[in-house]
Amino acid sequence: MNRNLIAINTASLRADEAVWRAVTVKKLLPLLADQHLIGTAKEYALRYLKRDRTIYAANDKNTIPTYKGQKCFRIPDEIHDDFISNWKNSEYLFISIEGTDAALTVIAVFAESAKSSFDQISSRDATLRLNVFDLPPIRATSVTSPELRSAIYKWLGDEHSDLFSINAHRFLNSTHILTSLFAHIGSISSKESVHFIDRIRIIGDHFRKWMEPRIKSIEKDHHDLWGHVYGERISFIDGGMSRIIGLPSVEPMGIRVGTYTVIPGEERAEEREHWSMDSAVIGDILSDRSIIEDQDYKTDSKRLQEAARYILEPLSLLTHSKKIPLPYICLLHGPLQNQFSQYDELRPAYIPGVDADFLAARGIEKQDIVNDLRDIATTQSGKQLWNSAMAVYAFIMRRINEVDIPMLGVVERAASKAMIHTSLKNLVDDGVITRQTSSRVRSEIMQLDVDDQIVFGCLLKPGEYIEPMEVTKNPANRANDRWRPLMPQIPKIFSTVLKCGEDAYPFRVEFNRRFADDKIQEVMKLVYHTSLLLPRYAFPVGIDIVDKFAKIPDWMSKGISSHLAANVFRYCLQEGDVRTLRLMRTLLSRSPRDFFFRPKA
Repeated sequence: MNRNLIAINTASLRADEAVWRAVTVKKLLPLLADQHLIGTAKEYALRYLKRDRTIYAANDKNTIPTYKGQKCFRIPDEIHDDFISNWKNSEYLFISIEGTDAALTVIAVFAESAKSSFDQISSRDATLRLNVFDLPPIRATSVTSPELRSAIYKWLGDEHSDLFSINAHRFLNSTHILTSLFAHIGSISSKESVHFIDRIRIIGDHFRKWMEPRIKSIEKDHHDLWGHVYGERISFIDGGMSRIIGLPSVEPMGIRVGTYTVIPGEERAEEREHWSMDSAVIGDILSDRSIIEDQDYKTDSKRLQEAARYILEPLSLLTHSKKIPLPYICLLHGPLQNQFSQYDELRPAYIPGVDADFLAARGIEKQDIVNDLRDIATTQSGKQLWNSAMAVYAFIMRRINEVDIPMLGVVERAASKAMIHTSLKNLVDDGVITRQTSSRVRSEIMQLDVDDQIVFGCLLKPGEYIEPMEVTKNPANRANDRWRPLMPQIPKIFSTVLKCGEDAYPFRVEFNRRFADDKIQEVMKLVYHTSLLLPRYAFPVGIDIVDKFAKIPDWMSKGISSHLAANVFRYCLQEGDVRTLRLMRTLLSRSPRDFFFRPKA
């Protein structure tokens, strides 16, 4: 990022009639010094520190006018009186111009006196020799020395961190964030990528100003937090897939949902931690193919696996929420609610119905679903599709919505723009920004292809989160016609974004229902502090523990494969079937990377 810094002596320039007329009458401030950074720029974003120490940020871009041969920045009407008052009551004005000609930001901050500014700067480093560079300025000075400019920016950043977007700068310039950003830049045009980081920062600045009343802060206090949840049961839940790796090209066939519960403060090891596992074979969850009416169909195997997992995970969560003693909170690794509108028995997915015995074993009967849901779809012959994956998923989501215990979905690295779009809609509805501004920001976000984690990573500070917003995950227009009447019955969720580390991506937290503000603060405080237990992790540590517990490692899959192979050989030898034995030996000797199992073009 390029930077130019201009220091202006306001007291001296009040006597300059041309400058004073430009400021008071024309509402323009001539830059009065080196303007090389502006170049061919036609627009800029303005940030200004008002006399009451609040920050003014222009919602829309401003054009760069010229007055008497000098490029100027325009003083908006809403801050003009404040600007004049600041000019009269201050001795110096610092103007920072940063970014590129396509993503330019102008920041204006007044200093009351040399003692409150230049004396403090020189006291930090006596070798700077400010007077050599005409500082404090007699009229106006462009600070060209890199060391001196860096020192002044360091002072300005320390004094006015929000004004200079220090949080966004640190986030965007941290090593692993930059690495992923550079990878992302390869997917957009070279013209856009040159200004990429500066444009993101400007978008983040605007969002922070607009959403300031919705930003909540958490105080870092482990002693208070762990004292508050002492003796409570905190549960973490995650799912994993398994397959038989000894059979090349065989799709994942099993699902495990692990639950890890810990009781802070419990000293007895056997009582402190509890583990449980809910396992199922995909074919035992989704097996009713009688609901598929097309004669020539092929079930999408990937969608089948996803549908089975999306059903088993929240169902296990729901079952766990009813255990006695009740958990204080449940955290699911991943979305609490998924976009489920295409997991039906129609083309292209052709998902079988949920097995009735599987549901009954988990306390769900046909009548429960029929009584709870309206407009359940039927086949052409009139058969009610009560056990379709769509109906069952809607039923489970409604039950989760009714649970009084906070049930959270914690989503790491979500490549989604849902929170951005929801925020813009709410800002327009509340009259904070205009529809025109919203459309412009949406367009720029789509052009840069940035997602929630980037934008909210810029606008949030560590320990901050956004007031949960109502989000529709399953709109009716995404479903097939027969299932559209069902979609509004799937409850909306309440989502927020939490940032735990200065150089870490924020993550999304989804609530099963709307809770009181103090309850949300209490829950988010727990999520925040559990994310600080490991260095440079910035994610609830209990989820990492259960993730390792639920995932099926290769050594276990290999063991299962060996056991399967032994049983197959035993059967073949007992039956004396030479042909089958030969086929199975050939199949089991192949690797998943063999020529015959490589992806087709």
